[in-house]
Amino acid sequence: MKRTAFVLGLAATLVSGVAPALAADLPSRKAVPAPMLAPAPVYSWQGFYVGLDLGYAWQSAAFNNANAVTNNFNPNGIIGGAYLGYNFQVTPSVVLGLEGDIEGGSVKKSINPIAFAIPLGSNIALTNDFRASIRARAGLSVDRALFYITGGVAFANFNLKSTWGNAAFSEQWNQGRSGWTLGGGIEYAFANNWVGRLEYRFSSFGNFSHFSPFVGPTTQRVNDSAIRVGLAYKFGGGYTAPVIARY
Repeated sequence: MKRTAFVLGLAATLVSGVAPALAADLPSRKAVPAPMLAPAPVYSWQGFYVGLDLGYAWQSAAFNNANAVTNNFNPNGIIGGAYLGYNFQVTPSVVLGLEGDIEGGSVKKSINPIAFAIPLGSNIALTNDFRASIRARAGLSVDRALFYITGGVAFANFNLKSTWGNAAFSEQWNQGRSGWTLGGGIEYAFANNWVGRLEYRFSSFGNFSHFSPFVGPTTQRVNDSAIRVGLAYKFGGGYTAPVIARY
């Protein structure tokens, strides 16, 4: 009896000692961790840029005076100039900025006014030879593409030349005007530092008046639409590696 109890105790001792060793030799059943992939680089619009643009403008203009009915005409022509600005990359998809531009052009039109008490053979020619603006921008970026809206203060110079009675009398004056402008467009960075754009803007310069010694007080009103293509060089920005959280 004592021998049986001894044998059973010895067997239990051997089993308790060997089991952990055998368990240690068994293969682990834990899942293999997935490999960590580096996040794709993110395009940054942050930084200064400077560019050139070329476009086409068309206007709705009206000429009124005390002796005449309203004469409407539509000046149009080519515009072109330079622009510069700065972008703030607020979030990976939100871009805010400030931009200014200055342009020259040949936006013009002449008409023969139809009105009471206006001498036959008369002509009115309106030319817009200079324009500029200072604007804020807000955009949504999708990698290399930026969809944006823009608006701010617009400036322009208008030249009005009138001849009355087969050029028997003539007058000419220049008028600098300020107004507002609003529009939008799309930009695409086809290289890290080169950005192309397509943009449309509407500008309004309100009513402006002067006194004509031949037909009395006159009032003009000009609204302007323009579409532009541009190419800019952007300093800095480009693709940047995203920040990876560390634990």
